[in-house]
Amino acid sequence: QFATLLEKLDAIEDVDGGTLLDNSLCFFSSEISDGNAHNHDDMPILLAGSAGGVIQSGRHIVYPSEPSLAKLFITMLNAVGVDVTAFGDDMGPLSV
Repeated sequence: QFATLLEKLDAIEDVDGGTLLDNSLCFFSSEISDGNAHNHDDMPILLAGSAGGVIQSGRHIVYPSEPSLAKLFITMLNAVGVDVTAFGDDMGPLSV
């Protein structure tokens, strides 16, 4: 279903000449990395779109330490123009 959504977004031309997907930022993840152990570390996360060119796409990033998911949400919010510095119990965006 996520792939279908992305295909549909990519097929719609936006007013700036790019596609709706180019100007979006879509998040897909599992809430738990290991269902048996209920682990929240090493979670599979996929971001699609580039938020109007703010996010560089086509990369696979592995962080040496595990930043909180809140930092990712701060980064995503900043990318789409929402000026926040804190989310939940964390502060500051990811270094990308």
